[in-house]
Amino acid sequence: ARSKARERLYGNNHALMPILLGKEEPIVIDHDKESTTTMTKEELADYRGEDGSPLYLAIKGRIYDVSENEHFYGEGGKYHLFTGVDATRAFAKGCLKTECISSSMEGLTDEEMKQIDNWIELYETHDKYTFIGTLIDVDPVDALLEEVVDSS
Repeated sequence: ARSKARERLYGNNHALMPILLGKEEPIVIDHDKESTTTMTKEELADYRGEDGSPLYLAIKGRIYDVSENEHFYGEGGKYHLFTGVDATRAFAKGCLKTECISSSMEGLTDEEMKQIDNWIELYETHDKYTFIGTLIDVDPVDALLEEVVDSS
């Protein structure tokens, strides 16, 4: 899928060879067109396809809508456990077990970090997936309200 996307986006008819040889240069993400949408992990958890909600997943804090591939990401799909969470560690390790689901990159090898970048490239360039926004630790409005309540 990455080679097809590189061919489609960049006109590179020979995109497969560098990928197979592990010599491809990572794509550059255009941060100028970044979404201003932010979500907390709690908000992201609501996007697992239940009750008609979209299917979102996150990798390295970047949120993608994967609803168009419901057969993979929907209930009963092979990758459903990745929806509604930041599954960075599972992507890095190629692990499809619940215990691998984590946003932590602590202790990952250089090769595993490269795998994360490869997955981000797939989600960035795939014609069926859409970048939604980024994960934040705390909702700024909630933080401000807590600050106001604490100061009174």
